[in-house]
Formats: sequence, structure tokens, C-alpha cells
Amino acid sequence: DPSELTATVATTSAISGKDLQGYLSKIPANKQVVVLDTCHSGAASKALMSVSRSVSGDYQRAYESIRDATGTWMLAGSASDQLSYESSNVEHGMLTYSLLEAIDKATSDGLRQGSGDSLFVDVEQWLKYASVRVESLKNEIGVGGIQRPELKRASAASSFDVGVTTKAKRGSIGLKAPKPIVIMGNFDQEQEDPAGLEKGVEKAMKGSTQVKLWTEVTKHPGVFRIAGSYTLKDGEVSVKVAIQKFDVEGNRQTLQSFTLKGTKAEVSKLAESIRDEVESKIVELEKKAG
Repeated sequence: DPSELTATVATTSAISGKDLQGYLSKIPANKQVVVLDTCHSGAASKALMSVSRSVSGDYQRAYESIRDATGTWMLAGSASDQLSYESSNVEHGMLTYSLLEAIDKATSDGLRQGSGDSLFVDVEQWLKYASVRVESLKNEIGVGGIQRPELKRASAASSFDVGVTTKAKRGSIGLKAPKPIVIMGNFDQEQEDPAGLEKGVEKAMKGSTQVKLWTEVTKHPGVFRIAGSYTLKDGEVSVKVAIQKFDVEGNRQTLQSFTLKGTKAEVSKLAESIRDEVESKIVELEKKAG
């Protein structure tokens, strides 16, 4: 808390923006990315960004971008008058978790898609993902208060890659999810979906308050997957739903299954009933798991 700053604190357990700027200027790295996941960190950004550093296929592009890009990128966890929140629920600060999530999830919304399965940690895309993700993450965890990260860069700065991962490495960081994650499988009748149930279930699951739906990922270690098959006769729908979970190697196992009935005319109500049952059973499974 800046109001508690004393001469003793300033010399033993704090660092000024001016001092940090001086230390950064002495680092011989060609490129710099600074992340401050601290309360009131936006207050330091103006001083740190006042000095710009400049230096004269996929992996080749990554190398070229590092060689040619200039400037310092900075992501502050909160504005100068805001707090940066942490939660034991995810075992990290909101900003740190968001940065790690982009890499662990390994999708094109947080990383730059290369050829094949390669995803590059493009500084601009990565930091933008984290700065936006903080707010939704706080809502998922139930953390109140305002925290809006500030992303800034030197005027001459252009983006560059700082790393690369692949879809095969999803989950390798082992982040603790803020709420159970669910991946959508197929809902069909003999490889077709005449009742439009799959779209209905996906819409219902997106509105869930108990679990989080991932639509861009088809498998991920430690998360749940739902899928179902149904019969349709004279407008009546009977669907068998399977709740599965992926192990550390990405193999899935069915944990529970249940059957519900509804009508094609009211497929949205059936989809909502499926969501409610999935929520209840997954919460129960999570409690049993510890």
C-alpha cells in the first residue's frame, strides 16, 4: 500500500519505478518484456516506458521478428489506483494465471498459429490475451473489485516471438482451473443431428455458471468431456449422455452416464436439462476427487 511507504520500507522491501528503469537499461538483452503483477503497477509504467531500446516459414519468421523488432513491451497488472488480485483457487495472481493459461491451453486466441501444430508465443497477442482475460477470470472465481491490466509499448516497438509450443504439450504447465472445464463432443443420431441437439447443448453449456466450456480444444489433460447419442421417433428425443475425463496423456475415460428425454419441438429445454445434470454430476465428481 503506497500510503504505508516509509523510508525504511523504501530501502528494504520496495523498489521505485526509477530504480527499476535503471536496472532494465543495464540489461544487454536486445528485446525486453516487463510484467508487473502487483498492486498499483500502472504507476510505474510511464517511467519505465520513457526509455526506448532499439537494435538493428515459422521458426525463420520468429528469428527475423526478434532480430528486427525494437522497443520494450510492458504489461502492468493493474492501473495506478487499483489492486492486483490473487486467489488460492488458482494459486496465482489473476494476471500471472492468464499469461500461463494462454501457453497451457495452446490455442490461436492466445498464441500465434504456425504451420502444423506449432503455436508461437507472440508478445503482442500473448499480452493482449492476458490483459483481457483477467476480468472474465475474476468473474469465474468470484473475486470482486476492479482490476484492469495496462498494456504499453515503446513507440518504436513491434511484436516478436519469445517461445513456441505445440498442441501435444497442452496441460504440461498443470494449471489449476478456476472451475471445472468441459469440452464438447458430438451429440448425434447415427452420425447425424436431425434434432439440432448438439448446437442446443453447446449454447446451454456456454451459459453455465458451474463449469467452463472450451470450444476450440478437442482434448486436454485433466478436463471433462461430454458427448451423447440419441434416438428420435415421432418428435420424441431420448438421449444418453456420457461424462468423460482426460488423463495426463490425453486419453479419455467415461466416468458417468445418464439418460434424459424431451421433444424435438422443445430441444432447447432438453439441452438445458442436460446442462443442469452435467453440472450437478461434475460438481459431485470434483468433490469426490478432493
